[in-house]
Amino acid sequence: MGSQPLVSVCIPAYNNEHFIGFTLQSVLNQTYSNFEIIVTDDASTDGTVSVVKSFSDSRIRLVRNQVNLGMGGNWNKALSCAGGKYVKLLCADDAVYPDCFCRQAEILEDPSNARVVLAICNSNVMDAGNKIILQRQETNPELRAMGHQPDRRASRRFIQKRRSAQIRNV
Repeated sequence: MGSQPLVSVCIPAYNNEHFIGFTLQSVLNQTYSNFEIIVTDDASTDGTVSVVKSFSDSRIRLVRNQVNLGMGGNWNKALSCAGGKYVKLLCADDAVYPDCFCRQAEILEDPSNARVVLAICNSNVMDAGNKIILQRQETNPELRAMGHQPDRRASRRFIQKRRSAQIRNV
C-alpha cells in the first residue's frame, strides 16, 4: 500500500483454521477500506496459515511466529506490527459487521471527540455453526441511534455460564 492506513486490524491467531476465513471475510466486507490486516500466527499446528494464504488481498499481512509466544505474547506481536493511527484488535474467531470500521473511524476522527480513546460496536456471540447465541444491542431506540451500548448484565451472565461450563469440562 502506498500510504499509511488509518486502521490496523490486528488478528492474533492460534489453531483457528475453522474460523479465520470467516473472520477475514468479515473484515474484507467492510464499507470502510483504509485499513491493513495483520494476522500473527502463533505457530499453529492446524491449517490456519493455509487459510490466511488463500486470501489474495494486498492489505493482508501474515506474520508467523517461529515458536509459540502464548496468547499475551502473540497479541503484543500483532500490536507491534501495526502501522495505522488506530488499532482494531480482533480475535481470530470473531467477525465484524460491514459498517463497524466506518462508524468507529467516524467517531474517532471527529474533532469534537478529541478525548475519545475507544470506540466499540454492538456485537453478537455465535457458536461454531455461525448461529447467534447472544445478541448484544441497545434496546432503547434513541440510545441505539446514538450508538450507545447495552446493559452488560446479560453478557456477564452468559460469560459466567460459559466459564462454569468450561471449568466443568476440564
